Amino acid sequence: MWLFSDVPCAVIEINEEVQNAIRDCVLKSGQKFEVGGILLGRKMPQKILVEELTIPEDFQNCKRGSFQLDGKVAAESCEKLIAKAPWLDVVGLWHSHLYGIAEFSSQDRQTNQLFSRIYGRCVSVLAVQLIETVQINLYELDDEGNAYLAKILLNGGYES
Repeated sequence: MWLFSDVPCAVIEINEEVQNAIRDCVLKSGQKFEVGGILLGRKMPQKILVEELTIPEDFQNCKRGSFQLDGKVAAESCEKLIAKAPWLDVVGLWHSHLYGIAEFSSQDRQTNQLFSRIYGRCVSVLAVQLIETVQINLYELDDEGNAYLAKILLNGGYES
């Protein structure tokens, strides 16, 4: 485990295909509703790899004010991905906010706590649309659901 100041942090690596899928889904939603899904990958002692994700099959059940994951559909999507790549496991969740609001709501914090109690240390991604682009904020959740902005490896050094 890496140690940044007084906060233990894993290195979180999210592949480009996952990042692009999140961006595409957020842009496709057109700021009409929040979208989200489950992140799959592998947990290692000092690293979490994010390699796949679920996205809404359609936007019919998406809501303007808050994203609600359809547990049955998400579980079925995860099972299909894991059947193709059995080394994958649930490593986190992602969702978007409208109008560039890049802070967890109280509902998000409750979801993070519940999710991390079930899955342990994991990842939470919060994506927001900014004019023509999407900002992706990556957080590590500890076992209690506390969120820490992930450290990003840039040119051999770390930044938040």
